[in-house]
Amino acid sequence: MFLFSANFGAMDRLADDKSNTFRRYRIMAFAAPCAVAVLYALFIFSTELPIMAQVVSAVTTLLAMRASYYHLKHLIFPDVDYVVIKCLRPYNLSALIYTFLCLAEMIVIGTGNEISILIIDVLMGIILIDIIVLAERGIKKWKI
Repeated sequence: MFLFSANFGAMDRLADDKSNTFRRYRIMAFAAPCAVAVLYALFIFSTELPIMAQVVSAVTTLLAMRASYYHLKHLIFPDVDYVVIKCLRPYNLSALIYTFLCLAEMIVIGTGNEISILIIDVLMGIILIDIIVLAERGIKKWKI
């Protein structure tokens, strides 16, 4: 939820004035949530989960879809007056990777493969540290 809220609203308004000039970037950014939805569909149809696990994974997927849209959008969007998009591109790339790692973890937990779960969890930890560092570095660049 935080990764979605970090990009939605103020930061997005700095970059995107919602004009037709940037329409193609908004459309291209839908590739990420579509990929998330496809992965979720593959996951949900390949495992037999209790109903509560299905609900939790669906909510997680919906949040991941929203966050992935903004992460991809801010990766491909041309920078504008405030330079914030350029400064935070590395953060958005890491956050997008994290989003897909969350889905991978969800899928692998369904299989019960403990080695794969461990590998994905370690990668998620590394990416989370990376996200913090890159967000801080990007904000410092933007303020300079």
